[in-house]
Amino acid sequence: RSTNLSEAYLTRFTPAWQRPIGWNTNMWRAWVMNQPIAIICRETLIANLLSLNWKITPKDMSYKTELDATIRYYTKLFENGGNNPELELDYSSLVEWIAADLLDTPFGGVAEVGRKNDTENGRVVWLKPLDAATMYPTLNKDFPAVQYYNGVDAVPFPTHAIARTYMTPRPYMDRQGWGMAVPEKVYFAMDMLSRGDKYYANLLLDIPTAGILDLGDMEKSSAEEWVESFKAFMGDSEQAFRIPVLYEHNNPIQYIPFGKVPNDIMFDNITMKYAAIVASAYGMTLNDIGLSSTGAGGTL
Repeated sequence: RSTNLSEAYLTRFTPAWQRPIGWNTNMWRAWVMNQPIAIICRETLIANLLSLNWKITPKDMSYKTELDATIRYYTKLFENGGNNPELELDYSSLVEWIAADLLDTPFGGVAEVGRKNDTENGRVVWLKPLDAATMYPTLNKDFPAVQYYNGVDAVPFPTHAIARTYMTPRPYMDRQGWGMAVPEKVYFAMDMLSRGDKYYANLLLDIPTAGILDLGDMEKSSAEEWVESFKAFMGDSEQAFRIPVLYEHNNPIQYIPFGKVPNDIMFDNITMKYAAIVASAYGMTLNDIGLSSTGAGGTL
C-alpha cells in the first residue's frame, strides 16, 4: 500500500513461448535469413541438388528413340532456366528459386507454365517461377491457386498453367492446401539459437545485462540522481564503452545479475545441440555444413 509507483521499480517481461500463428511467407523468409545455421543448411542442400547429374527419360523406355527430339527440347528448356525472357534464368537459378521457396515457405515452390496456345495439352514453351508470398491455394481442382499482390486484382491459375511443390501438407481444415516447411517444423530450435545469439552478442556489444545494482548506504536522493545520470549516460551511444563511477560510499557496491555468463549456461554445447536439430530437419548433420557435430547427429 505504501509503495510509491513513481519511484524506481522493475518490470519483467516474459517472452511468449509458442509457435507463431498467422505468419505470412515473407516473415518465414526473414526468419530463415536471420538464422545463420538455417541459411547455411538451405544453401548447402540446394548446392547438393545442383551438383547432381540429371537427364530426362521416358517412362516407357521402348519409346526412347521415338521421343528423342522431345527429350532434347525439354532438356534445353530446363538448361535455359525455363526459357523465360523476363527473368533470364539458367538451370541453376531456376532450381535455386524453386528450392528456396520449397524449403522456406508454407506455399512451397511454384512456377507458371506457359503452353503453346495456352491449351491444356499444349507443349510447354516457357516456365516462370513465381513469388510464393503472393500465392494462395483455392482447393479448386480446375483453378488450384490464385495470385494476389498489393491490391491488384487476383489472378487465378488453371491446372495446366501452374506447377507447384510443397512439403508436409496440413490436415487442419483452415490449413488445407498449405504445407509446413522446415523452419516451421523446428521453430523452437531456431528460436533457441536466435535467443542465444542475441544474448551473446549483447555481451560482446557491451550492453549491460539485466540485474540489480545495490548502491549500499548511498542516500536516496544521491541514488536517484545517480540513476537519472546513468540513464542519460547509457542513452548516449558515443559513451557506450565508458565506465560509470560511484563514489562517497563506505560499503562495497555490488551488482547482482539476473542471468548467467555463457560458460555457466554451457553456451557452446547448447548452441551445437540446437544447430544439430536444425540441420537434422534439412536432412543433414553438422558435418555436412562444415561444423563438428561432436557426437550429436542424425537427420530427420
